[in-house]
Amino acid sequence: MAKIDYQLALKKQKNSLKAYGSLCLIFATILFGYTYFKLNDYKVYKAAISANESRISTIKMAIIDEKTAYDELKSSSSKLSSEMVKNLSDVFPTSDNYTELNRSFDALEEKLNRSNNVFVISSIEYEDSQANESNFYKYLPVKMTVES
Repeated sequence: MAKIDYQLALKKQKNSLKAYGSLCLIFATILFGYTYFKLNDYKVYKAAISANESRISTIKMAIIDEKTAYDELKSSSSKLSSEMVKNLSDVFPTSDNYTELNRSFDALEEKLNRSNNVFVISSIEYEDSQANESNFYKYLPVKMTVES
């Protein structure tokens, strides 16, 4: 009986080893198959990551170029804007600056006055400034006597 129990235990041990070996083989096969199929995905992801990194570096360089171009345009635009504000303030002054207006008329008189073609502004009268119909700007009525 002891011999039979020993043989049964030995048979169980061999069956357990076979089952354990089979399970290890199945596990190794599944692990190999999973690794094989996921290796392709890994390669695709790795290629996508490297492509994205190169795209990011290209975009960063483009950002630097665009920022430089924007800063140049902004500086030239601010210069143009300040020049336009100055020119518009000459045409549409914020206050009635009669002195500056008289100087402008004097400069015009000097420019147009020639010995053979006389141009003289003899009197200038300013009236109260008035707003236009849409109230966008004001104008200053001027009466002047010109001798030519």
